[in-house]
This record gives sequence, C-alpha cells and structure tokens, in this order.
Amino acid sequence: MGCWNQTCALTQLPINSGERVRCFIIYENPIRDGLLGSGGCYPCDFYNHLYVSFTGEYNDYGGVENIDEDFNTKLIYKYLMNPTNCIIKDDDEVIKKDEIENFTQLINDHIERGHVFICNPHFAKNGNKRVYLMMMHEELFNSVTEYYSKSWEDHMLKRHVEDLPDGWGMKNPIDDGFNSIRGLASVMHHHYGDYSEDTGLDDILFERNGTSTKEEKEYLAKAIMNHFKFMNFMRDTRKSFCPQVGQGSQNNEFAPYKHLFKASREYMKKRIAWVKKECGE
Repeated sequence: MGCWNQTCALTQLPINSGERVRCFIIYENPIRDGLLGSGGCYPCDFYNHLYVSFTGEYNDYGGVENIDEDFNTKLIYKYLMNPTNCIIKDDDEVIKKDEIENFTQLINDHIERGHVFICNPHFAKNGNKRVYLMMMHEELFNSVTEYYSKSWEDHMLKRHVEDLPDGWGMKNPIDDGFNSIRGLASVMHHHYGDYSEDTGLDDILFERNGTSTKEEKEYLAKAIMNHFKFMNFMRDTRKSFCPQVGQGSQNNEFAPYKHLFKASREYMKKRIAWVKKECGE
C-alpha cells in the first residue's frame, strides 16, 4: 500500500507526513438520519464526534503516530473497547478486542481501515454507525481557539453563566467555573445538554468513567473549553464535521488552490463592502 497526504478538515489543504495534527473521532449522527436534504444548521448535524480531540503526527498513510495519550484518549479507548458501545470487524469477521493492545493500534489498524462501528443504541439508532478519523493541522486548531478565547468567555459569562438556576454556586465563573470540571458541568449541561450527552462530554463532566485526579480534571476542563471555542468557529464559518476526501500526493493541486484563495479573497472584499452598506458595520 502506498503513501499519501491526508486532508485538513479546515482548509482542505494536504497534511504531509510528520506534520502535527489535531484529530477527532467522528461517527454518523443518528439523530439526523433522513431529516436533511439541502443541508444542516450545525457542525454536528451529519457527523458527531466522540469526546474531545487529541494530537499526534500524521504517519503518511492515513493514521497518526506519536499520539499525545492523555486522560481524554483513555476515555475514548475505554468507550470504544467496551463491547456494549462498539464492535470491530473486518468485513464480516469480528476482531477480538483482546488482540488490540493500545490506543495507537486501535487508531491505525482499525479506525483508519474502517473496522470500527458504534453499536450503542443511544449513538447508533437505525443500525451501526462507522467510526471515522477527521484531522486538521494542529497549528490552525490552536490559532482558532486562541482567536475565540476572550470573546467566547465573555459570551459564556453574559449569556450562559448569569442565567444558571439559583444554587449552582458560581460566584466567579471565569476563575471558579471555567477552570473546573464542576463549573463546566454546570454551564455545559444546562445549556448544551443534548450535545453534551451525544458526544460523551457528560461522561467527563459528571465522571461516569470513574474517578480522576485533580490534574486530570484541570486538563480536561481546559480541553473542553478549547473544544467549545473550536465549535464556535465551526458554526461561524459554516463548517461541518465529516470525513475528508482528496487524499493524494499530487503536486498539481497547489495551482488550483492558489486560484481559489485569490478568488475567495476578492469575493471577501465584496462581501465586507456589502455588510458595511447593509448593516453599517
């Protein structure tokens, strides 16, 4: 089997071997089955994701190596290795999970090859749902979350934290709430209940996967914060979670990209002029 460049889900530009990537485990969204014809409203309408993203290096043939394994990857691994939640099979042959030794092997030997299917009834209504790997350049993910840092925290403070039910005890939401699992559980579940449940974030927020250390809680709190900032970007830029195409290594792809970016830049100028005229902004 040959090597190829993967595709960045944000820019559709190629990801080269050895580049740092941010990865999402995604699966077909069962809630939206048969409901959408012309498109959706939200990033997860067609494909949802499991827990939050993880990082590693693209390995030149569709998978990821040198993965930064952490508490989040442990939760993903634990979920997917549970026979109640998913099955792993190559065609019709079920693969024994005791043959899978670690998270990296699960990603590269099975998810990348299309062997993993969600079978949990909550996640897989109307049949089993195949699990995919969606990746993007880590540098771009970090840039996006940094861009949304202040605006999103202000948004959460003004719109979500201040109208929490009495007794939720968040006197200083930024310091006491956003940096703690308890604070995030209060905010996220109250305002994003269905989404938190469908992506497994409730398992983290309410510690359904067992106890975690203080360091793990703080790490996950930051990871979930960055995740919701990224979700704001996906929504605001009309992007959708989905498997990517165009996984080649052709050098001739850069010429049409250069043309597309130039045309997009010119269109953006027209769009900005229209907004200023119509909205006075």
